[in-house]
Amino acid sequence: MGQGKQVRVFVEDIVRYGRAVASITVKGGDLGAMLIRDGLSWWYRQYALGATEYKRLQVQARRAGRGS
Repeated sequence: MGQGKQVRVFVEDIVRYGRAVASITVKGGDLGAMLIRDGLSWWYRQYALGATEYKRLQVQARRAGRGS
């Protein structure tokens, strides 16, 4: 990502073992969506209920063989 980029973290919940569930934006974009799209992360239904965009991006990444 480089230096000088603005990153924002929004903690949405604290779950088991004190782990934070958060959304992160970088340069105004959703970091989670970027990582899922590139096959570098996955959508975890338990913590992203209703995140249909994440699910769609994950399906596309798998079909394209990204991140495997």
